[in-house]
Amino acid sequence: MSLTISGHAKEDRIVELLNTDYISLLKEGKEVLFCIDYLDHETHGNRPFSLLEERLRYDLLIFSSDTLCMSVPACIKLRDTTDLLIQLDEFWKNRKIRLQLDVKKHHKKVANYFKNRKAILEGSIPEEQLLNHFEYKAYTDKRTDNFFSIYLPQMAFAEPKDLFINKSNDTDALFRNKTIKLFENHSEFFRCSLQQSNDKVTFDGMVNRVRALAIDTHNLFQRSIVEDCISIEYRPSLDEMKFVTTLLDRAFAQANASTNGATPLSFVLNQLTGYWLAKLLKKTYSNLHNLICALPWSEVYALSQDKDWRTFIEYVNAFIWIVQDSTRNNLRPTMESCIKKISRYILSLSFWKTVKEEATDAINQKMYEYGLASEAQNLELMFELYTDFYAGKHKVLLDVIKATDMLANRLTEKLSKEKSLSYLLEYGKKQKQKRYEILE
Repeated sequence: MSLTISGHAKEDRIVELLNTDYISLLKEGKEVLFCIDYLDHETHGNRPFSLLEERLRYDLLIFSSDTLCMSVPACIKLRDTTDLLIQLDEFWKNRKIRLQLDVKKHHKKVANYFKNRKAILEGSIPEEQLLNHFEYKAYTDKRTDNFFSIYLPQMAFAEPKDLFINKSNDTDALFRNKTIKLFENHSEFFRCSLQQSNDKVTFDGMVNRVRALAIDTHNLFQRSIVEDCISIEYRPSLDEMKFVTTLLDRAFAQANASTNGATPLSFVLNQLTGYWLAKLLKKTYSNLHNLICALPWSEVYALSQDKDWRTFIEYVNAFIWIVQDSTRNNLRPTMESCIKKISRYILSLSFWKTVKEEATDAINQKMYEYGLASEAQNLELMFELYTDFYAGKHKVLLDVIKATDMLANRLTEKLSKEKSLSYLLEYGKKQKQKRYEILE
């Protein structure tokens, strides 16, 4: 179904509703720094990488006015991550993705970071375990040197001054502190779910052991080392081990982001994110979703800078703000009633548009008979007057739905029909290249 909206006067009205801190920063011309935390190695679970790739595709589209960052080792810990990142030429060239590095300590050279990190691992992990350790294997793999020494400087043309963000906080200290805090905040809830007293005693021992390891700054505090320690000493159940690994991964993600005062994307709840938008489009505008997923990465970048796309994202965020604001102000019952009414309005519009397309002449004739000559020329104007009357103070909600639908359909046409005709532009270039003939 395609809704329409006349003119662009309503756009300013809806954008004014975007009064979140994030939008305020955008209005001040400030970029927001987000951390891509979900492409780093996780020590538990098996995530289909195709879903992570889709998620990144939409995050790059949504946060096109901001900067996304990653830690240097996160780029190469997973081969799939490296293979994905080497396709993002335009995003590297335009500083949309940057890397966290202690520039002063490592002299702007990632090789110094890896050399230092390998030395720490070699001094902390037995040799028989070291060669199979995921982090050490990544640092010694050829892809690491290829990515940082060949791809970034020679193919993505990423200059060190544009590529690196200097770390302002110590990641290791943050990781230790956030681990302690997360286990303090969540342990009691998990403990209450345990039935046996022995299980509770074992669980308390695990939590205290993790805390002790985090406090001990003389030893390497790394997720896999902590997990191995807990697994050997306590033989936890699957649920207990998942509790430990999940909190360690979350603490690690938060620490990496906090190194530069960034926000980890996986932790964003009140703003539209790639994960959220991908789900929404699959359920509503599946054609648009499929077109976006089929785009080469260079065209993903072009779409991220497209005015219609950016306006579409603002409209979706406007809807989110309106709904969340109604909840904060205890207007949820009213809002739910309004949404039900809007559903009826949309069905009504669908009916009238179908009638208009299939039997315009017959409908117009009937309206002329009833003396509705002028109204018969524009059924959509009639519907707009109808909904304005019934929507009342919640008309803005209907407007944002109509505006979002307008942009979604415009983008679908742009990515399908316009793209299929773009080859014709080459003929226009050829014509312009011809010598001019002057009439004398």
